[in-house]
Amino acid sequence: MGLHHALGRAGMLAVATLTVACNALVGDSGDFQLAPPDAGIDAPKVDCKVNPDFGIVASNAVTARLSHRTSDGGPSLLFLLNADAKPDALSVLLYDNMGGHGVLNAKGTFSLGATDAKLETCGICAEVLVDFDRTAATVAATYLATAQGTLTLTKADATGLTGRMQSLKLRHVEISGNVTHEVADGCAVTIGDVEFDLPYSP
Repeated sequence: MGLHHALGRAGMLAVATLTVACNALVGDSGDFQLAPPDAGIDAPKVDCKVNPDFGIVASNAVTARLSHRTSDGGPSLLFLLNADAKPDALSVLLYDNMGGHGVLNAKGTFSLGATDAKLETCGICAEVLVDFDRTAATVAATYLATAQGTLTLTKADATGLTGRMQSLKLRHVEISGNVTHEVADGCAVTIGDVEFDLPYSP
């Protein structure tokens, strides 16, 4: 699967600029199996290609990055979730006046709603990108946040962002033509807490 909107709205190519430090990462590696909803005992397993629960993700200067998007200057957060050769990553992009929100690049607590669950309309755009191939700029799968969870910013200024995201749930989607398509395989990812205190990268 190509990196569906790497040069468009999401700007995921920031993953390629990060250096992985194996002993500083939160998360697990490997493929994980999940039976689809209501599957019988003999139903084949679905390869979800990702850890279903990352628990707590705490940022540091090696495994996370905050930058300004080249398209509009808005905030772009990226967290590596494991130390694989093709790592999984959590991307959080904030778009003011989208997703039913006003200014998101400001102190406050914001709930993810239904319009944040589609890339076409999200203001808080949270994705897990699975097995990012830096050379080919591809991902094995994309998981997009559901209408669940919160973003709290305690600092939002020209120097950086401090805050946390809580109770995230993301589901398997495909993106084509910048349109979100559901993948009905039962695959999902939960992230209980994401904590960050990051300066903007040069």
